[in-house]
Amino acid sequence: MGLWCCVTNGAPNTNINFEACSRTTYAAGEPYGNGVAYVLDDITSNAPNASGPKYESVSPDLNALCYGSGFCVSALTFEDCSTCMLAASTEIQNHCAGHIWGVVLLQDCSIAYKKVGDKDKQRH
Repeated sequence: MGLWCCVTNGAPNTNINFEACSRTTYAAGEPYGNGVAYVLDDITSNAPNASGPKYESVSPDLNALCYGSGFCVSALTFEDCSTCMLAASTEIQNHCAGHIWGVVLLQDCSIAYKKVGDKDKQRH
């Protein structure tokens, strides 16, 4: 009996399985928007380099704290994870712009962000 290889061949599957956004929104120009942008950029840039399949990020502004995470299936190559993360980030920005939380699950990766409230800040 042979072993299955850990790396897929071909492009990642970026079909959308699920996407959702909060009903609550924030106004354009609010500092929280900068936190969302920071987290999504950090995840898109660094998730493919993560030591595990999940990468987490927190925005640096404690007054507008945003938490996010990105995940690639372990079978993806670095390049395929990068491609998938870019697709997920683009989709969440298009679908959830101005919302305080959002999640996009693609077939081979996912990305999510949420506003961290005062109770959550105390735990960090």
